[in-house]
Amino acid sequence: MSDSPLSPEAPQPEVVFARPVETRPSAPPGHLPAGAVPARAVSATRAPAAESCLTLPGLPLRAAIVDFLLLLLVAAVALGLPGVVVGMWMAATGREPPDQPTFGMLMSQQLFQVILGVGLLYFLLWRRNLPACAFGVQLHKPGQQLLWGAAGLGLAYGWFIVTVIALGAVLMLFPELQSDLMKRQELIELLPDTFGRVVILMIPVAVSEEILFRGLMLPYLRRITGTWWLAVLISTLIFAVLHFNQGILGILQISGVAVVFAVVFIYSRSLLAAIVAHFAFDVAQMVLVLLTKD
Repeated sequence: MSDSPLSPEAPQPEVVFARPVETRPSAPPGHLPAGAVPARAVSATRAPAAESCLTLPGLPLRAAIVDFLLLLLVAAVALGLPGVVVGMWMAATGREPPDQPTFGMLMSQQLFQVILGVGLLYFLLWRRNLPACAFGVQLHKPGQQLLWGAAGLGLAYGWFIVTVIALGAVLMLFPELQSDLMKRQELIELLPDTFGRVVILMIPVAVSEEILFRGLMLPYLRRITGTWWLAVLISTLIFAVLHFNQGILGILQISGVAVVFAVVFIYSRSLLAAIVAHFAFDVAQMVLVLLTKD
């Protein structure tokens, strides 16, 4: 009797179990499955965040206005409080104010401004959970930041030379403005008369003013106004008004220099570059003053 396919003695065929095919509904065009990341988003996450630095895109407008008002308050305190405190102390002790502030008094005032500026910067970074680059604080490519600072120095001195020539022509037409220039001369005479002390004093000056007027003020004004040119214009006007004691001609010169520092800060996205340009410009100015003091 032949072996039947169903008889126990016959070899059994090998059985293969297949996994059922899962069918999914077709996704509409442009739809991605859950968990998938579009290629554009992947490239954006891998790209440097330079575009979002300084613009504060995720900060609500109301929060930006509140922070800006706080910034103005801190700037007013930083610039005005030391003089008030010294005046009150001298009035309480019966001492006469000195004809010329000492180097220690000048350094104390500038260091106070640096402490307030740095403290406010880090407070806002922490309070708003912002990246450090939001205010131009960068740790990478220091050489490139220094080059931007050197470029800022060159642009600032280019503006300075142009204004010196223009002011010379203005003074020939309006000799009565000579008294306006004497205001700056009087301020220069209050500075230390040695190169080393001038360099030391200019460090906190550059740091505090750039933190307040470029590092913090420009990004907030850009967020509030929506444009860089308005941000630069408003910050320059505020910076110039605070230098009213240098006269109208001095304000005109300072306004142009402030615009240069703002442009360097915006294009380099580096607070260090603006500080370097400011410091180098101030030191160079003081060196010229010391060389031509007599």
